[in-house]
Amino acid sequence: MNKVLIANQDEFESKGIQWLLESSFTTLEVERALTLTETIHKLESLKPDILILEIDLIGREQFKAFKRTLQITKPLILGITIEATFEAAKKAINLEVKDLFVKPLSPEILLRTVRKSIREMSSIIQAESFISSKTVKRTVSDDDLFIPSQVRGDDYTIIGLQTENHHDLKRLFSFLKGYQFIDETDITPTDEMIICIVNRTAQNVATKFKKLLRDWHEKGNGPVAIVIHSGTNDQLSLHEKYIETKKMMKVTFFVGYNQVLEFNQLFDWKFIDPFLTPKEQQFWIEHLQGENRKQIREWLYHEFLQLEKPYPEPNLLRIRLTSILAQIRRFMKTSQINQKEYEDEYLNLFHGILYHPLLYRIVQQLILFIANILDEKQKLEKTRSIDVISKSIEYIKANYWNTHLSLRDIALFVERNPSYLSSQIAKKTGKTYKEIVNDIRIRTAKKLLRETNMSVKEISALCGFNTQQHFNKVFRSINKQSPNQFRKTNT
Repeated sequence: MNKVLIANQDEFESKGIQWLLESSFTTLEVERALTLTETIHKLESLKPDILILEIDLIGREQFKAFKRTLQITKPLILGITIEATFEAAKKAINLEVKDLFVKPLSPEILLRTVRKSIREMSSIIQAESFISSKTVKRTVSDDDLFIPSQVRGDDYTIIGLQTENHHDLKRLFSFLKGYQFIDETDITPTDEMIICIVNRTAQNVATKFKKLLRDWHEKGNGPVAIVIHSGTNDQLSLHEKYIETKKMMKVTFFVGYNQVLEFNQLFDWKFIDPFLTPKEQQFWIEHLQGENRKQIREWLYHEFLQLEKPYPEPNLLRIRLTSILAQIRRFMKTSQINQKEYEDEYLNLFHGILYHPLLYRIVQQLILFIANILDEKQKLEKTRSIDVISKSIEYIKANYWNTHLSLRDIALFVERNPSYLSSQIAKKTGKTYKEIVNDIRIRTAKKLLRETNMSVKEISALCGFNTQQHFNKVFRSINKQSPNQFRKTNT
């Protein structure tokens, strides 16, 4: 029976998730914790397989202690957050959260993810059971690999195999079980890769695994990366060499899959500051507002796709990408880009930055998203501009009679700068603000001249003109005749 711990400070939401899981799975033992202290206690006592964790439950001052507890208990973590923010992303990356959900939770997606996690854990257990039941004697034990021990690492070569698509990992393990040279190789599956161990004296290891990769592809299978750690540092234990192999596998984030990578010495990541500097923040503010797509694309290519060894630690790059996403989020709010399709696309990008295995695909997705929201900004501005002109004209029609009607009055009504409004009116209608006011006033005056016996002076005043003389002048300029002449020919 699998154990699940729900750590969520919202008691009603926790009870809802508990009911959902218990009513959907008969093989789950589910418990709840409302505080971080209670969560730590139950992690240590219950030792859950899955932790459904509200990310916002952890304060900054408690983060390191909580992470140490997770490193000991090692549950699979599914995160929950109120909003897809930079801070939530940073916590999720540092805690190695497998999946991050944004409230409100979708019951279907949560159940699907829990079901998938249970299947993956079950596959690993079955694989380990298969290995332990093999008649071939194993060179080293799993304890020697996963727990610090005295077994020397330089006696062995460690090979890590990782599929780009996690769903292919089980198929890869089945493929390895029947492969021709596997009998002389220890195979150990983990939740993220398959570890093969051969004696240091084994010949042509790289050649054999290159052939394995070709044979795997010939069967139409998905991308796989193979990392060979053949270093002979006598200071490393087997466990430490395994940890180094995991680190080496992260290079695929930069160079991709479908290749065999061989390392014979230790390496370290290059440190970078994952946060945008004030200058970089200003760059993003200015270029998003200015819709400078070329400069944005060139900056992203230079920053992320021209990296060379030593590479920066991938999680630091993910944090840096989420800090860029935070600038984009502010731009979306300022530009009022809040339609559901863009919110969904934003959440997909947020999730991709946290979990996609390849950097260049994340960058391409980011560039595409920026292009989409800049296109939407242009559409919104065009629509808003048309709306502003329509509202302005409607306001003039309702207030043409006011002799004191001014551009400033109209600008206040539509909440725009007078100069900006004047230029937009001219751009959209081909007329000045004053010409539109006069057109509406004269149109009304003509109607009154045709349909009433009111005097020209009365009509002039009703239509917003200060004097009859001014009215006559404007009327003649538009109609090529005086008001009295118009009345005689149209009644």
